[in-house]
Amino acid sequence: GKDGMGNVIHHYGTSTIWGLELGSKTDGNGVFALHGGTLNVYYEHIGTLGTGSFNQDGGTHNYDTLFIGQHSGSSGSYNLVNGTLTGVGSARAMIGMLGVGTFTHTGGTHTTGNLVVGSSAGVTGFYSDGTYALSGGTLEAQVENIGENGIGRFIQDGGSNRVSNLLWVGHVEGEGAYSLSSGE
Repeated sequence: GKDGMGNVIHHYGTSTIWGLELGSKTDGNGVFALHGGTLNVYYEHIGTLGTGSFNQDGGTHNYDTLFIGQHSGSSGSYNLVNGTLTGVGSARAMIGMLGVGTFTHTGGTHTTGNLVVGSSAGVTGFYSDGTYALSGGTLEAQVENIGENGIGRFIQDGGSNRVSNLLWVGHVEGEGAYSLSSGE
């Protein structure tokens, strides 16, 4: 989905790629569906300048860097229903870097080094907008930063959120909110 619409469906086998961009240009719209097998990505952008979405209902997905809603005006979403999403080593996942990013976690396991929701303030006064919604499955992170310099929301009404080191809400100059109604 560079300038148009692009769809990728992954069922079997192992794919290892250096970079993955979904919605790389302003008119781009990219969709990736992971149903099974293994996907290894070093540098991943879901909604670079356009619109991108990643839907995982099975399989294994490994990343080093994951950006969802990377630039101002972009929109990215990740839907984890089942399977395993793993940030390798000290990996980072940024939900709403300068754009709008949404991570919906209803099942499966997401493990990462550093999770940032609502990362940055733009130079024109536009703030990034990030949301992580956990209703099932398990999230494990070394550090979680909700509203670092942008607007970040963590909404938990189920599942398990395990932070091994630091949890920041409204860090630096950001606005952060953590809503816990159910789960652990």
